[in-house]
Amino acid sequence: TTLIANNQYFLNANSQWSVVVLPYLINNSVATSTNASATLIDSFIYPFFNSADYLINVFDNNSSDRYTTKLLVLNTGTNTYITDYGGLVSNNQVGVFSANANATHVSLYFAPTSNSTTVKYTRMTA
Repeated sequence: TTLIANNQYFLNANSQWSVVVLPYLINNSVATSTNASATLIDSFIYPFFNSADYLINVFDNNSSDRYTTKLLVLNTGTNTYITDYGGLVSNNQVGVFSANANATHVSLYFAPTSNSTTVKYTRMTA
């Protein structure tokens, strides 16, 4: 068995590509380097997964501001919803999260207020 594409596809014993459809946890870190536009943080396969729960930690590498929160992302096939709850910020706001979807993937974006941030996250899909 061979895993590829962010642990979302695998080559089965019959040499056919299959999609991993069980909920799973993923941990990752993404560095952003511009405050001009949103940076892709993560994406997951739709319609195998309709929602994701993120635990987020953002660090502003310039000012040492920190932000931690939980995000829920839901895609209905027509609309994509995101809610940010329980967020804590150490001093100044570090950026804004957004989500959108196409026919195959739901994507999470972050638009930083600084030119150097690091976003660490844990995602569980369902």
